[in-house]
Amino acid sequence: MKKKTRSILEEINSIAPKSSKEQILSYRSENVLGSAIQLLEYIETNFEESTQADLRKRFMLSLKNKDMGIFERGVRKLKKNAS
Repeated sequence: MKKKTRSILEEINSIAPKSSKEQILSYRSENVLGSAIQLLEYIETNFEESTQADLRKRFMLSLKNKDMGIFERGVRKLKKNAS
């Protein structure tokens, strides 16, 4: 008879508690929202009012349209103007 062995990862996975979809959603949303709030606070404290408004608008549109390019173009524009 052949003895079946398991890898360490299989052992760990069998012991670890399973996360539900709701838990995963909760963890991910906490991380994303926390990071977004920190980014907006950083923008508010480090840029002048007109730049703040543009970056906030681009950030929100990026989320709404699921397009990171909108915000990235704003950052590139900011870098170009700083040079």
